[in-house]
Amino acid sequence: MQIAIAVNHAGQQLSMDDLARIARRAEALGFDALLSGDHIVLPLEEQFDHPYSPDGRFGHDTKKRQGHLIESMTVLGYLAGITERIRLGTSVMVLPYRNPIVTAKGWASLDVISDGRAICGVGVGWSRWAFEALGIPFERRGAIADEYLEVMRVLWTEDRPAFSGEFCQFEGIGFLPKPVQNPLPIWIGGQSRVAARRAARFAQCWHATRATPDHIVQLMPYFRECAAEAGRDPDEIGVSLKRRLHMTDLGIDPGPASFTPDEVVGTAETVAEDAVRCRDLGITQLTYDFRTSDPDEQLALIEAIAQHVFPAVKPAPVESSH
Repeated sequence: MQIAIAVNHAGQQLSMDDLARIARRAEALGFDALLSGDHIVLPLEEQFDHPYSPDGRFGHDTKKRQGHLIESMTVLGYLAGITERIRLGTSVMVLPYRNPIVTAKGWASLDVISDGRAICGVGVGWSRWAFEALGIPFERRGAIADEYLEVMRVLWTEDRPAFSGEFCQFEGIGFLPKPVQNPLPIWIGGQSRVAARRAARFAQCWHATRATPDHIVQLMPYFRECAAEAGRDPDEIGVSLKRRLHMTDLGIDPGPASFTPDEVVGTAETVAEDAVRCRDLGITQLTYDFRTSDPDEQLALIEAIAQHVFPAVKPAPVESSH
């Protein structure tokens, strides 16, 4: 099983030195990936309509953090320069927000500068107010995302790329550099049947977010059926689960938000047992998203994961001391 962490790059108090410290420590411990979130605009507090526990979405000080989130590809470019082996991706980039040619260029460039470590995690988005601010039709976001995935595949793989669709048309253009990886892995985010179907069609991994293991198990037959209908071997498509994590034996304040069913909450031993169960259910990757924005608390969490979870689900021992 692969294990990643969602990096926290929100808030005015963010120190790039702290981010570098966390990234380098995660790499040294043997984590498989660092994944960044993606918001271009955030709402004012009174307009916040996030469907998953909005008061805790960005840590304990949501009001201070609104509107201050470093752009995801910028963060990944920085992380590429300070790490050597750990993979770098998004959980997840909202695909309809950006012109697909620009998006494809960014991912190809990241893959080149990181020497083939990029993971293109994408989703369709949920924030109507963000789509309205960016001038993108919210109701068409699924169709836009599907077409943009096709556009990126063409640009990444064809020597003379051309495309004619509803939202994007081009021909007679050069597109270099190509990604180092072929294919550059695409992870489709989301916990719905639509997301599972999109992942079965386009992705190297279905990256379910804000879901429980039992929910994934319920959708797994449908996901595998969709993969077979698309002419793909479902066993060759990874299944990832992103979960918020709170370890109760580390003395970390979980903040004012109540816990939600998709979160894993308990001692380090309980978290390890949960990871084993996820693996046994067919989940091949876990991404942990921490409740805390404090860098020292985040470091304590990744140390605890490496010490207690890795031995249960990863085959090789890892360093776990400073």
